[in-house]
Amino acid sequence: MTPEFPGCSIVATLATDARFALYRGRLEDGTSVLVECTRMRARSDDRARLRRAHALGKELGDAVTPRAIGFVEHAELFGVMREDPGGTTLETILATQRLPLETALAYAAAVARALAVLAAQGVVHRDITPRSILVREHDNAAFLVHFTSAGRTGDESLRTPNPDAPEGTLVYMAPEQTGRTNRPVDHRADFYALGAVLYEMLTGSLPFTSQEPMALVHAHLARAPKPPHELEPSVPPAISRIVLKLLAKSADDRYQSARGIAADIGMCIERLRTSGRVDPFPLGGQDRPTMLTSAVRLYGRDAERETLSAAVDRARRGGREMFAIQGAEGMGKTALVIDMFARTAADDAYLASEEPKPRRSY
Repeated sequence: MTPEFPGCSIVATLATDARFALYRGRLEDGTSVLVECTRMRARSDDRARLRRAHALGKELGDAVTPRAIGFVEHAELFGVMREDPGGTTLETILATQRLPLETALAYAAAVARALAVLAAQGVVHRDITPRSILVREHDNAAFLVHFTSAGRTGDESLRTPNPDAPEGTLVYMAPEQTGRTNRPVDHRADFYALGAVLYEMLTGSLPFTSQEPMALVHAHLARAPKPPHELEPSVPPAISRIVLKLLAKSADDRYQSARGIAADIGMCIERLRTSGRVDPFPLGGQDRPTMLTSAVRLYGRDAERETLSAAVDRARRGGREMFAIQGAEGMGKTALVIDMFARTAADDAYLASEEPKPRRSY
């Protein structure tokens, strides 16, 4: 049902999810605007999310997200009215056509440049999807919307994501964002989501397509996506490598800066325009970390990991196994167990925890 707001008539629906919607409207003087609002009676937390999105947008600037004009409220609906830069959502475009290779790369580079601004401001979007990307086809400009899941680096929700209610859209979600890796979330989670979006633009399919949430979680944690050039032969292997780097399971193995992403994609665009081909080249030539992050990975535990994996395989075949993992505090016992279960099919194994506030279940 199309909402009504005083002085603004809604003329098109651009995007919707379970709680929020993005509409194009027209003011009484003919000015075109965007209205991002709740889809039903506004709850207090929905209002808070929209107010936070409004505040973040003011800090990021209208080159990243359409500038907010003010709040609108009518008949228990609440929303933010924004200037309309034109264009439509990438979701709408992908629903009707396959993009030319250069166009897909141009959109991805524009999103990467927007993500560079977010990272510089310490903001993690947490819901980069075709629905949250507004593009203008005539100049390949891209704007980000739907900041209702966004957070700042250091927020508790980014340090310890809730596995029972992760922020974002699962099919585009970085492994650490699921809350099942014991890893904090930073700007590199948005890079993973950009990788999933670029994968979809290039192949017409998502990296993982299961309809079961836990199967999707497992895929993000443990399965390698099929390289895009194997699904779509027109995609050069060099571009496939960029996508797979974005989709690396560990944030430490992805690009470390949005500038590095934009530079590599820009090089691909330049080579397409000059020679019509993209030969392989070393990735990350301009990729430099823009903020201090702590690398989080297991070192020197390959033998223990293999021992535990073998025990799980035997249990799957009907065996019974019991292990006691010993070691001094801080040696990584919990990290080893979590790593092993992250690599285990979600429907095959369960992890029971005695933590006062259980955070993981498989």
